[in-house]
Amino acid sequence: MNVYPNPNNGSFIIESIISDPNKVLVIDNIMGQNVLKQELKVSRNAINLTTQPNGMYIYKVVSANNDLIEYGKIIIEK
Repeated sequence: MNVYPNPNNGSFIIESIISDPNKVLVIDNIMGQNVLKQELKVSRNAINLTTQPNGMYIYKVVSANNDLIEYGKIIIEK
């Protein structure tokens, strides 16, 4: 998985090469509150978090069974 640009103003691209068609992207703020949940397709995915405040966020990619596939952090700086 590639996440870029990171940090940025809230408009991220996530490139996925994971072929599982039922994977989901979950993004939580630093307090553990969910701010985004969407299906993640193979290839490029535009992620819009421009309405969220500056800070660090944790992204997780999970399978349909809620198994963790990958995780990381993104930073919003406006």
